[in-house]
Amino acid sequence: MLTFTEITPQDIKELAQLFIETFNSSPWNEQWTTETAEKRLSQMIHVESFYGLKAFFDGDLCGLILGCMEQYDHHINFYLREFCIKNSLQGKGIGTLILKTFEEKLIQNDVKELYLCTARNSTAELFYHKNKYEEDKKLLLLSKQL
Repeated sequence: MLTFTEITPQDIKELAQLFIETFNSSPWNEQWTTETAEKRLSQMIHVESFYGLKAFFDGDLCGLILGCMEQYDHHINFYLREFCIKNSLQGKGIGTLILKTFEEKLIQNDVKELYLCTARNSTAELFYHKNKYEEDKKLLLLSKQL
């Protein structure tokens, strides 16, 4: 059974462990430490209009999804910053259930659009396309190495 609670600053240490487990594994193979994961989550949680959920499967933490609401001209957008599922539960439909629940909560908060960044040609990109997310034709993500 899948249950949810809203994320609070007191959850950072617990969430950091799931974050590290997920993103230090394939396909991301990143180099997160406890210190850097806690710092990233803290930075996101302490922003104005933050909103996030942690998900539990049979009582065990299995996922997190979070970001922040942003005022646009006539509506509110939501910038989805992080979303991860416990590695052993990926590919079982739990991510889709978490995402759908999150979207329903955002609708209740009058959010009109959700946007995110993800890696091209990845399982994450395929997941979002499967859940009816489309590439925005008006926006372009640019970066520069410093």
